Amino acid sequence: METLKAQLLEFKGTLKIILNYVITDIQKRPRSFKIGVFSVFIVVTFLTILQAGLSITPIIFIKLAENQAGDVDLMFTPIAAENDTRVAGAGSDTTIFRFLNLTDMEEKLKDVDVIDAIVPRWALPVQVANPDNEARSYRSIGLILDSRQERLKGVGRNLDAEDLGKDECWIAKNIERLLDIQGKLKYY
Repeated sequence: METLKAQLLEFKGTLKIILNYVITDIQKRPRSFKIGVFSVFIVVTFLTILQAGLSITPIIFIKLAENQAGDVDLMFTPIAAENDTRVAGAGSDTTIFRFLNLTDMEEKLKDVDVIDAIVPRWALPVQVANPDNEARSYRSIGLILDSRQERLKGVGRNLDAEDLGKDECWIAKNIERLLDIQGKLKYY
């Protein structure tokens, strides 16, 4: 018990010395302190904007695709569980998965003239990594889609790539460079 008291007194004394040093340094050089606080503010603001940008990345990609193809996409998403009042009675340990009924949507929207086609596509945040180099791991957006069905319905008709087969994916050139896997991919 005595050693704990001694350690607390030693910590308190050390903390007092550190605080006195910091306060004295701020009084001697207030400009350096202001520059430091402003630098931290700039970095935190930039990182906050960057993190917020990750959440709207799918919308940016969809808008770019619309501009290139001249089509307008409409994205339906299910209600988030925390916003759904129908599950208020469910326990907090209940896992709820949300899906959209594509068949039902097609049936209800088949007579709408401005809708040409409905195809399923999931936009999910993913972690991409180079299996040979653990340091090469990045967050990205993954699109899960049926390329054959999209081509048959006229979605993405300007995409100059073959339809995907089983266990195949398209990867952007910038992701290939980031992961440092140029020349390691199999092209069919």
